[in-house]
Amino acid sequence: MSRRARWITPGALLAGTVICILALTGLAQAQPQATPPAAIGGAVGDLRPRGAGAPDEDTVSVRRHYGSRVRIGGSVAVERDERVDDAVAVLGSVTVRGEVTGSAVAIGGDVFVEDGALVEGAVVAVGGRIVTAPTARVSGRAEQVAIDFPEIVRIGPDSPDAIVRVLPDRSRVVGALAALTVFRLASLLLVGLGVLILFRPTALHVADRAAGSPIESLIIGLALVALALPAVLATCFALAVSVVGLPLIPVVMLIACGVWLVGFCGATVGIGRGMLRLVGIGDASPLVAFVLGGLPFAALTIGSRVMWWSKSGSGGVVLAVAIAGLVFEGLLWSVGAGAFVLSRLRRSPTQTARPVGSQPPPAPAQPIQL
Repeated sequence: MSRRARWITPGALLAGTVICILALTGLAQAQPQATPPAAIGGAVGDLRPRGAGAPDEDTVSVRRHYGSRVRIGGSVAVERDERVDDAVAVLGSVTVRGEVTGSAVAIGGDVFVEDGALVEGAVVAVGGRIVTAPTARVSGRAEQVAIDFPEIVRIGPDSPDAIVRVLPDRSRVVGALAALTVFRLASLLLVGLGVLILFRPTALHVADRAAGSPIESLIIGLALVALALPAVLATCFALAVSVVGLPLIPVVMLIACGVWLVGFCGATVGIGRGMLRLVGIGDASPLVAFVLGGLPFAALTIGSRVMWWSKSGSGGVVLAVAIAGLVFEGLLWSVGAGAFVLSRLRRSPTQTARPVGSQPPPAPAQPIQL
């Protein structure tokens, strides 16, 4: 190799090296600077393990730890940076945004478990509902007890729904009321028939007075309801205060009830006689007249109960029929009480006055049968 060739080779290598360095430097300045790995995702803490740094939007970061949180007459809220053992609200709602290591219970309110919240125990709502967000975490069971009077419904995911009825259903209640009404009216019928048999003359005098002066009897009867009943109750109270008067209380109550019952029977007989006269029957048995006179209010009262039980009529019609029967029966009790008082104060219109000392006319002679 010649001397010139030995110099060209090292010079060419040196020139090529300088050109390469200059080219790499220009390329680095022309390209944008690379993004650091920590900036990927928008936050430095996003690349750290979950729980080691700042959480994302679906994870709760707990900074404060409390014990159980219980409130009566208000709501309970567990914020996102809080952790409690139990959250209980009576007559209020429970809202969980943080962590509950125990149970979340609301009595008379709702339980809300929001996004990212954690409940490690049970979630129970009595008389309310349970609302959980899609990203909420509930480790225990969730039970909802809905109170829809007269039913209490338990809804649980781990067991079938259970329904507890506080009261029997409507048909049974109305049926029991109808049976009780029939029993009361039947008892009143039997007792009234007994009163007519035992106190027939007095009941007939009351019936005549009620038929002759119905308005006056009604006014006196209403006055007795307003004045006599409080007087009887005051008398019984006064007798109860004194030890000696205690045995007299049943006597006073029996006399008051007897007077009212005799008056009611007499007024009912008067109504029955008037109904029979409309069809041309002038002389009828007091027992028949009593049964016939009690049919209108008994039919209205029992009819309202039957319509209510069978749902054959609307609420307004059933209520109107029931009120009509009650008013009719109340008028009989009031008119009867007033007629009883008038029968004691005045003679019955059917009673004819007889002169003092006069003798009844002699009976006609009967022919002698041979």
